[in-house]
Amino acid sequence: MILYKDLMTGDEMFTDAFPMHYEGEDDFLVCVEGKLVSRKKGESISADLIGGNPSQEEQGEECCDDTETVSGIDVVLDNQLEDVQASLFPSKGSLVSYLKKFVKKVVDGLTEEGDTEKCDCFKKAMSAHIKQFVGKYSDDVSVYVREGFDVGAYKQAPMIGVWSEDGRTIKLYAMKHCLIEEKC
Repeated sequence: MILYKDLMTGDEMFTDAFPMHYEGEDDFLVCVEGKLVSRKKGESISADLIGGNPSQEEQGEECCDDTETVSGIDVVLDNQLEDVQASLFPSKGSLVSYLKKFVKKVVDGLTEEGDTEKCDCFKKAMSAHIKQFVGKYSDDVSVYVREGFDVGAYKQAPMIGVWSEDGRTIKLYAMKHCLIEEKC
């Protein structure tokens, strides 16, 4: 399994346990597909994502269980993401303003670390392709960040969630150069 973590915070954003692919010029965008699910409160990743197959007895027991359920997008629930579009990014302009400060913060951080090659690669990718990411923004999207996100710190790249017409599935877009891949 591959964990995709935020470049600056190291927070896990998603894993390759969900359907995903790359999009755009130079595969700049990582697209993770999520769907609406209902599960028992406290239950994490669905067993079928990791090859599980509950027996008939277990399925029968689940239907008679009176425990509280929670509903939401599987990727969001599993990775403690929250939708902040309405409160923090109500317009494309607010997202662009945040991203400008975020990119500067990342460049400053990479420069301090002395990683000029990674810094140059990041700057080049961002200046060439960030419009692909911002272009996904519209009035009916969701913008996701990790719980505990500090908007004033400019340390986490948001993900844009584009809903399907039926509202039951979503494509979450992240910028490849803002992620660290970690095999586990």
